[in-house]
Amino acid sequence: MAPPDPIHLRHVAARAFFRQLRRRLRWIFRQPSTWVQRWKQRTELAGLDDRTLRDMGVNRYDIAREVAKPFWRD
Repeated sequence: MAPPDPIHLRHVAARAFFRQLRRRLRWIFRQPSTWVQRWKQRTELAGLDDRTLRDMGVNRYDIAREVAKPFWRD
């Protein structure tokens, strides 16, 4: 059996590198919008009145715990 072609191996390695780079760049550009969405949702949640919270089936303690999370935590 012939040894693998070095040019082919470099091509395969380059494709894998760029695939991983694309994946990481996509994460970098999407993540800030996810963080902003979480921050907005938690801010709105903190502003809800007790009646609305009761209708949703949650209490102030649950809301306080959710709002206290850092924006980067899901």
